Amino acid sequence: MTNAQNQDPATKQDLADLEERLEKKITTAIQKSKRQLKKELVHEFKVINEKLVHDFNGAHKDKIGVLEDNVEDHGQRITHLEVVTGLARASR
Repeated sequence: MTNAQNQDPATKQDLADLEERLEKKITTAIQKSKRQLKKELVHEFKVINEKLVHDFNGAHKDKIGVLEDNVEDHGQRITHLEVVTGLARASR
């Protein structure tokens, strides 16, 4: 029955039933919102994780490149110093 057809006053049971239906709807909406929020948060964490891994891998490669450059430079400098000081001839 619609509100216009039923003019009887609401009983305590009617109010209790209405309260129960509203509570169920609100609980369902909250649970749905929580699930959606969890999905969004997990997705954001995965995106952030992927970006961090990419950044760290790039930084690691840069560090290795710098270290390799330094090792090559040191090797050339040491060889040059050995030749200039005569140590290269003495070690042979």
